[in-house]
Amino acid sequence: MKHAVFEIEGAPRRKMVRELRSYIAVSSTRIHVEVDGEADDIDIMDVFNIFIQEPWYFDIKSRTTVIDYYFEGDEMRYELDDDIYPGLSARMEGMLEEYWPHFAEKKKYPGTIMWFNAACAALCIVDNLDPGIFGGMFDTMEASVSQKEALHALWGIEKRDDLRAALERLLKGGSVWARVSAIRLAATGFICGYLNLRGALGYCLLAGQSLQVTCRGWDGMMHEYLKEYCKLEKQDLEDENSRACDICETHDSLMRAAKGPYDVDFYYRLSEEW
Repeated sequence: MKHAVFEIEGAPRRKMVRELRSYIAVSSTRIHVEVDGEADDIDIMDVFNIFIQEPWYFDIKSRTTVIDYYFEGDEMRYELDDDIYPGLSARMEGMLEEYWPHFAEKKKYPGTIMWFNAACAALCIVDNLDPGIFGGMFDTMEASVSQKEALHALWGIEKRDDLRAALERLLKGGSVWARVSAIRLAATGFICGYLNLRGALGYCLLAGQSLQVTCRGWDGMMHEYLKEYCKLEKQDLEDENSRACDICETHDSLMRAAKGPYDVDFYYRLSEEW
């Protein structure tokens, strides 16, 4: 690649008797990736999100750079971990700051929306989503389709009226699980196009204000959420193969992190800042 800002010759991956090259070259306008014998040359204009998965993601051992991009109209993803490409995440953070600030600009939310993101951060991370985005992903066409399928499978929701009815039930339910679920569901409804942004945030505001009255901090909120989640889903926090355990471990990692979603104060004054 001409005018590469940096290159990393990563650890080769072995397939059968062959060693396959692991290599990345990054410039201000392109990202060239070689992995598992395949090579891609990505125009930065085709990239719609780049974020770093920290080791608090329950199933990764090192920092991982995630690149979401379009290829011939389809949404594609690379997950490139520092074990294979040493130092990649730090170099990409530098690129995001110096050359590609527009990615961070898309995730600059007022404090109230950052609070909603934090409330669902552990859930988003377990689902391999970006906790820095409202709803965990940008509202692209493929995201809308996939999340509509998820709402139908998990909640039996097929249209806007179904979603609104489910949100009303959750907000009347009164439990911490119901309030957190309402925030997650409203954000997903926005990704699907069932709710506009203002409508989704309105539901989140009602749920968030109730949580601030009911709970004592992020830890207390997630403790109560998981207690009811385990009861509803018949899961055990001690079962290392359960989703409940994954959520709990992810939350604990977030609580220990020096920097992360929980940086926003649990008692931040929530209001219509949008």
